[in-house]
Amino acid sequence: MEQALPYWDAFVAREKTKAAGFIIVRNDGHIAALFVDAPLRNRGVGTELLKAAQNLHQKLTLQVFEENRFALRFYQSRGFQVIDGERAIDSRGTGHYRLTLTSSPP
Repeated sequence: MEQALPYWDAFVAREKTKAAGFIIVRNDGHIAALFVDAPLRNRGVGTELLKAAQNLHQKLTLQVFEENRFALRFYQSRGFQVIDGERAIDSRGTGHYRLTLTSSPP
């Protein structure tokens, strides 16, 4: 049997018997997805998922859609910085920001 995501790490946060959220991180530290179930937001689930990723990667990167101000504030309040004030536009005309976080080694 092969590993389903050989170049990715995935963590799932649980609330009792159900998934509360998940994070998927490439082996180079790029966060491909972070999701927290809406009723469980603002309870530290996303922060704990980020900590799990930080335990594996000294540098994390990600992209946030420009209109997703909640996510942008969430990441910036946890130390992420927009890379060189960079704002990119994809082929559909949607703007997004690239962010990075560098942690001190343990």
